[in-house]
Amino acid sequence: MTKQKNTGRLLAVLLVIAIALCALASCGETSKNGFVTLVIGTETPTEYKVNMDKVEGTDGLLSVLAYLKAEKGLNYAENGGFLTEVGDLKQGDNLYIYLYTSVEEDFDVTEYKTTVEYEGMTLTSSGVGAKDMHMTDGAVIYVGTISWG
Repeated sequence: MTKQKNTGRLLAVLLVIAIALCALASCGETSKNGFVTLVIGTETPTEYKVNMDKVEGTDGLLSVLAYLKAEKGLNYAENGGFLTEVGDLKQGDNLYIYLYTSVEEDFDVTEYKTTVEYEGMTLTSSGVGAKDMHMTDGAVIYVGTISWG
């Protein structure tokens, strides 16, 4: 019986450590220091420099968009976790919102990755969703569209 109690305690301690590590890992996805640049890739791109100290939440790009909606009136919409509208960009027939980033950790690494040039930088399509994008100091996030079909 003592062996089972010790095993149970050990498992409980390991579970607490695992939960703590997961909590720490999820922190830092959205930096509270520095600035992120968000670009809405219309014919004449619109650029927002966002002070991350002012952004609440840890939902990556979604937190930045919520801040810009409240502070600058930038409209955005999502459906099931997918962005369907950002500013003047709207999803339509075979037209989808597509995200590009300068944050290497978020790059699409599949054979389907694409790039876009902005202000002399090559940005790579994101391999993660808007909620999981890393908002680190100096990051440039470009919101564009892509046509499939």
